Amino acid sequence: MVMKVLKEFVIPFVGLKEGVHDYEFEIGKSFFESFEYSEIEQGSIRAEVSMEKKERMLIFNIRLSAEV
Repeated sequence: MVMKVLKEFVIPFVGLKEGVHDYEFEIGKSFFESFEYSEIEQGSIRAEVSMEKKERMLIFNIRLSAEV
């Protein structure tokens, strides 16, 4: 179950052209429920991810807005 939930948050960087790529993720109750012993049971998180792909490096800038 955990892998199924986490799969939607995977950034497939293989095959992407070099440059900046932007992503947005909404993380909610189903995410937290998938972890059996999590102290957090519910919440709402918005993640804005900017990934810069270079020849031999990935640079991430992540901005989170959350209510847990």
